[in-house]
Amino acid sequence: MIQDVTDHLKKEQAAEITEALTILIKHFSRETLSAAIGEVSEILVAKYMGAERERRGSPGHDLILPDGNLIEVKSRFLSLWGDKVQFNFSKHTAKAQISFCVVWTAAEGQLPNLDMAFKIPVPFLLQTWGTPKQEKYCARTTLGKIRSNLKTH
Repeated sequence: MIQDVTDHLKKEQAAEITEALTILIKHFSRETLSAAIGEVSEILVAKYMGAERERRGSPGHDLILPDGNLIEVKSRFLSLWGDKVQFNFSKHTAKAQISFCVVWTAAEGQLPNLDMAFKIPVPFLLQTWGTPKQEKYCARTTLGKIRSNLKTH
């Protein structure tokens, strides 16, 4: 089932990550910050899970555990979409065992804040939000659906 791991990931956020984000918000666009948040999310999940980061562009996963299990990490800014923020998992994600959905908030010119993080087993993700008739995605969901499911299980 879904686990709220927000507090665990916040414990992994080291001072150097905060410092790097501070530099980014001063000098780069929102798109660059969004990409950086993806990288930071992967770093935090890797530390929390004891996983290694895979090379960039590994289809369907970002991290690998010592036992060979694969982890996919998705991160999003909450922005104006709120609970409608989407998490779309490519068809390659089906080969991973664990997924993480990490949500950040950031006011203009402010340091991004890790707001929510959820650990979701991929079999549960596929069973609950699978899209077997789509070629591109194996599962699609929203923050609202994740939060709702967390409350009901």
